[in-house]
Amino acid sequence: MIGLIKKVPSITRKEIAQRLNISEPTVARDLKLLQEIGSGFNRPAIFRMIKCYEEFPDVEIVATLSQQLSRSHFLELLPIKIRRKESFALLCVFMSSGM
Repeated sequence: MIGLIKKVPSITRKEIAQRLNISEPTVARDLKLLQEIGSGFNRPAIFRMIKCYEEFPDVEIVATLSQQLSRSHFLELLPIKIRRKESFALLCVFMSSGM
């Protein structure tokens, strides 16, 4: 939907619904959500969020790591084939702190 709006800024809700083969109320709801939360919740971003959730299931460790690592750091860790990525990330933080 965002791509369509960017291509045709003057497009109406009815035209969006017709082109995407969805109902006008769905378009209205989605546009309202876009205004409220922004466009950062696109399909690739949601899949990355799911992957992070699956790869870093321990909320306490993630809360600790998130104070030292950025979102980009977490995204870099995702492709690494290590069973306990939380342990690896903690080790990286420990080593970078000079301890």
